[in-house]
Amino acid sequence: MAKLGSYNIGVTSESSDFAVEATSHPVEKGVNITDHVKRELETFSITGKVTGVNAPKAEAYFKNQMYSGKPVVYIGRTRLKNVIILDFKKTEHGRIANGFEFSVTLQEVRIAKSSVVRKSTQSKGTQQKKPTSKPATKNTYYVVKKGDTLWAIAKRYYGTPDYRTIFKANRNIIRNPDLIYPGQKLLIPKR
Repeated sequence: MAKLGSYNIGVTSESSDFAVEATSHPVEKGVNITDHVKRELETFSITGKVTGVNAPKAEAYFKNQMYSGKPVVYIGRTRLKNVIILDFKKTEHGRIANGFEFSVTLQEVRIAKSSVVRKSTQSKGTQQKKPTSKPATKNTYYVVKKGDTLWAIAKRYYGTPDYRTIFKANRNIIRNPDLIYPGQKLLIPKR
């Protein structure tokens, strides 16, 4: 017996798919060099059956979770936290009188943590302190947003616009310090 979201299901098989994306470019004498390897999102396939009086409710729940894109938890031989239902296939036949067989594809969801600090709301008459930038004391990561520059990111994390430390730590991602793109995940090393 397994559980997908809030419903118990009978699972007959589980399979996992793990992959990476690798970029290669030709260099000397026609030999390619791989310069970038990135992990792809993991996908999982499960097949099984749902039986009993709650089968129609389970079907509606699976469809609703799939269409809304809300993450669910799967507990079976594998425990998967924060997965979405990519597809749901249902088969009805005479062998299962009160339910259906199914196959579901699940995909992991990576939940990004915001790098934005929210302002606290204070009552009238109290003064807000101006935020001070603290030097980075441990390695952190920053996801580039539209309009960001290495100069501004360095000023934010180090208090000075010395972008060279970030540029050197991310040579595998950044070729030109003047060209960074939204979505790039940069290492902000401690100084």
